[in-house]
Amino acid sequence: MSEYSTTIHATASTGTDALRNPSPVVRANNMRAGLLNRNRPLGIGCWNLRTFLDPGTQSLTACSLYQYNVDVCCLSEVRIPNSGSLEIKIPGANLHFTLYHSSPRDFSGRHGVAIALSQQANRALHAWEPVNERMAYVRLKGYFKNICIVSVYAPTSAAEQHDKETFYSQLQVLGERLPRRDLLIASRDWNGRTGRGDSTNSHLISRFRFGSRCENGERLLNFADQNRLFVTNTGFQHRNKHLLTWYSNDGHTVSQIDYILVSSPFRSWVYDSRSMCGAKIGR
Repeated sequence: MSEYSTTIHATASTGTDALRNPSPVVRANNMRAGLLNRNRPLGIGCWNLRTFLDPGTQSLTACSLYQYNVDVCCLSEVRIPNSGSLEIKIPGANLHFTLYHSSPRDFSGRHGVAIALSQQANRALHAWEPVNERMAYVRLKGYFKNICIVSVYAPTSAAEQHDKETFYSQLQVLGERLPRRDLLIASRDWNGRTGRGDSTNSHLISRFRFGSRCENGERLLNFADQNRLFVTNTGFQHRNKHLLTWYSNDGHTVSQIDYILVSSPFRSWVYDSRSMCGAKIGR
């Protein structure tokens, strides 16, 4: 492992929606002391919550993020009205996470994404923007490079074509607005399968994936190609249960639809990516 490395893995919990929607995490130790030091990597994860309105769910989620040493977590389906920030305390500890949430402008309560920052990560916060109910980003100050982390919630395969096209068009516009010199990480629920990697797309994905490619997966790879991004959680060999990121309610259907993408020039900083069982959100 290099001195400046990044780790990516996913957290999930048996019996909760986190198990049905486990998702990836990033770690990098090339930052200033305000965010990181060279002896402690930065943990970045993602999670589908279905709702984040209940204070008990908020507290248990913060506990799980702390337990798994996650500094930055991209969350989807938070359903919090309005856009803004709030502090979530960790019970029994003098610690908290700060949640930056982005909601629909029509106050419908649909979708909603958020990014939770630990106190250490929050001290390095340079900027954040609630783009819409499907995407938001934070920019963190770094030692060699700043880091832009985008939380996304893509339309499902059953969504109208117009909705899918609008989402990726808006995401591309956002990507082009972010500083090109920054390390870019795009994370959360892409609702698509990338399928098998081959010689034509080895710069985008590797060979460790689950399932065949679908239309949404093709859109994801096109976005990755346009923005020089690598799908990190296809790059490491694990048992299937550590590749899966979605389970149906009856447990009979499984898939890998959640990914963390990182700027390709920095893919060597990533040294693992997997789903993990054990996190709790209180349902």
